[in-house]
Amino acid sequence: PTLNLWGSTVSSMLAERGPAPPCHTTLRSLRREFVAAYYAFVDAYLEASALFRSGKLEASFPTDCFPPPRPFTGLVETLAPP
Repeated sequence: PTLNLWGSTVSSMLAERGPAPPCHTTLRSLRREFVAAYYAFVDAYLEASALFRSGKLEASFPTDCFPPPRPFTGLVETLAPP
């Protein structure tokens, strides 16, 4: 077994851990607010992604997300090297 700095095995440390919290706060109201905002973000992204995949490339994605790349349509003649 692999020991860590405190002398316990790594596998025993992992067994003691539970799932990570959605955010680090002690206030239940802030946790609920964070989770609600997260689900609103995911819903907006999924809606925009569905529009994008259906061919509407002007779909508006939520702020601070990484939208999928646009499909490659080839080089524009005026920008192509000679």
